[in-house]
Amino acid sequence: MSNHRSTCRLIDWLKFRPVSALTILAAILALADLSKDQSARADESATVRSQAIVSLTFDEAAGDALDSAAVGAAKDNAAILNGATRVKSPFWGQSGKKAVVLDAAAKQFLQIADSPDIDRPDAVSVSMFIVNLHPASDAAGYHGLFAKRDDTKQITNYGINYANNTDLFQVYLNDGAGFKSGTYSLNAAIGHRKPVFITAVFQVGDAPPPDADEDKDDVLIRFYSNGQPVKPKAAMGGIVVENDVWLTDVKVANLVNDVPLTLGSSTPGIEHASCVIDEFSLFPKALSHEEVAKLFVEVAGPDVTAQIADEGRPLPAGPEIASLSLSGITRGQTSVLAISGKNLLPEPVLVSSVPIEKQVLRPGATAERVEFEITQGAKGPQAEAVRPV
Repeated sequence: MSNHRSTCRLIDWLKFRPVSALTILAAILALADLSKDQSARADESATVRSQAIVSLTFDEAAGDALDSAAVGAAKDNAAILNGATRVKSPFWGQSGKKAVVLDAAAKQFLQIADSPDIDRPDAVSVSMFIVNLHPASDAAGYHGLFAKRDDTKQITNYGINYANNTDLFQVYLNDGAGFKSGTYSLNAAIGHRKPVFITAVFQVGDAPPPDADEDKDDVLIRFYSNGQPVKPKAAMGGIVVENDVWLTDVKVANLVNDVPLTLGSSTPGIEHASCVIDEFSLFPKALSHEEVAKLFVEVAGPDVTAQIADEGRPLPAGPEIASLSLSGITRGQTSVLAISGKNLLPEPVLVSSVPIEKQVLRPGATAERVEFEITQGAKGPQAEAVRPV
């Protein structure tokens, strides 16, 4: 609209003023520069996530997760199944928002009905927050993070599953001739019981040598954790080139299927995962390295780097009690309790099975010895034990 008005002003100006051809050329070039500047500003202001064709925030009070993508062929809402619930989001940049927690034992998962948006014959990128709630010792087999997988026809358009006790994380597909995957360290990809933002990229193309042909019958896979590429351990049915996996000689025409997309399992019936998920997005293209890094900051917030660094600091050791000078306190009296041990500072507080009316930390406290003046009210039961926290 702005360019149109500028062009009209130039035409009106030329109507009433005799000008040379050089002046006209200069004016036209000026308009071209203006158009470029405005286009550049528009590109800079556009977010990566605004290009998603499926976007789920899980912030609804109840019911289905509603697709908030501004583009796409359908509203790809996700049904929340088998009693899965929303919780306060534990992820960066999500203060006051919600996430979904899934329990593998209850076979909880989310399901998005088949649509042109989630059928991806050429390229797809999927991003989301995830906390893997399984312990490293979990030996229950594979757990699915997401998949568009038809086990009846043995076709998977795209998917991720993982096994905790073998440190195995797979980004995979199945063209009807068997599974092919890029494999990663689970600890490097998502770890255990920690928040992480992941992005998986799939793109049909022609793999570099040693792939012998020049046909676009290969699929590039890239995986990112917190906006940064994760180095693959191996490729099953392909080759590894630095941080890229190329799955070779794929029957790409066979990848698309008509089954739903599941989150938190590989299909409605198998490989359920115990996890917390949030801010799911699906893109109809392969995001670039720069776009993946930008998307991470868009979703997690501009302070995410500092927040991650702060979370990475080692937690102080808890207090260790070696001895107490008293085994209890008396109602209506002030007593002095001396505690010896380790790691008793910096801010010791006593917790009792009955209310303490007043507690005062005496001067001269050290990490190995502290003294409290404790007063319990005259009414109420006798306190039989106290402990520092």
